[in-house]
Order: sequence, then structure tokens, then C-alpha cells
Amino acid sequence: MRTCRKFKHFDPLTGEVPYWPFPELLRVAWRARDILNGRSSDQIHDLANRIHDLIAEYFAAARQDEVGRLIAAGLDDFLEVDEHGKVLGIHFDRIEELDFPQPENTREFEALEAFFEYWPQIFGDGDPVPDLGACLATLALCHVSDALRRLHYAYDFDRLKYVRRGAKRLTAHDCIGAGRCAIEAVEVVCRAERRIETHFLREHLAECLDAVKR
Repeated sequence: MRTCRKFKHFDPLTGEVPYWPFPELLRVAWRARDILNGRSSDQIHDLANRIHDLIAEYFAAARQDEVGRLIAAGLDDFLEVDEHGKVLGIHFDRIEELDFPQPENTREFEALEAFFEYWPQIFGDGDPVPDLGACLATLALCHVSDALRRLHYAYDFDRLKYVRRGAKRLTAHDCIGAGRCAIEAVEVVCRAERRIETHFLREHLAECLDAVKR
């Protein structure tokens, strides 16, 4: 089973979440783990990998759709073409002028929710489709992990990897980056809980309607 790179420095089930400097991160981890109750760490790693594969497929499909639109509209100036006239993709210098879903303008949970229905086509009909609420809870833990990495790890250019900081001396850049991850984690776990609550409410209403019909 693949180890998710998002959890390289943080175990999604047992990893410690320090209280400082963002106390809410600990509550997010508890809430997400409660949703994922019953899954092993390996299963969460696998689910996280599939989620990020799905998100990558969403952006790849959006980019390909935009290429098709540009070709149909005759907007060749936006396209990178080889010497044989084959379209290679969107020209790097012009991509910011276009309005289509990209990692820079679309949040990960938005991509996940928008493309979730294509899970069977991407991973095969034999692969069980998980609950979207569990996927969102896993994504929330990924954001928790990102926040902790920004707070407690620094990139060592000599060793070409992240290493744990020797002291808690954080720069404004560290705090801003980690804070953004923390905010994203809070929003995503809230969406996961709302999704699950809606699912149970629909089941309850369906049971009530069946009782009324009987």
C-alpha cells in the first residue's frame, strides 16, 4: 500500500497535534478521526492517495477541455504547437489570461466534490466508491499535516528533504502558510460533517415517508 506523502511527517490516526500556535487544529484532527473511525492508518493513506489522484485528474481534464475550447475558437495564440503543427498544450506565458479550473484558483475540496462522481471511471468499477464525507475528512487531515509541516519542519537544501526544526522560531511566512492550511482544514472538516448529517437526515426522512405511506 502506498504511503501518502502528505502524511510523511504525521500519522493520520495517532500523530500528535500540538496546541500551539493554532489550538483549533487539534479539534479538527479529533473531528476528522471520529468520521474515519474504524479505518486503519494504511486505509487512510490509501484513501488520501486516491483523493489526490482524483484531484489531479480533475485539473488535467479541465486543462484538456480548455485546450479543446481554444482550438475550436481558433485562439491559436494561446496554444503551444510543435514544428509539425501538433498542439502540445497551453502556452505557459498565456495561461494566466485564461479562466479555467487550476490549482492556483480552485481549492482541493472543490475539485474533489466536482469530480467525485467519476471515481468509478478513474479507479475502475471493481474499486468500492467511498463516502464523500470520509474523503473530505481525510483531506482535512492532509491540511492538518501540511500546517504542522510548515510549523515544525524546514527544507534542508543540502540533504534535499524536510527536517524537523531545532527550535520553535517561526517567521511570519511560516505562520501565514500554516494558518492558511489550518483555515482550510477547518472548512473541509465542517463540509465533511455537513455531508454526513445531510445523508442521515435524508435517510430519516425517507423512513418517515415510508411509514406515512404504510
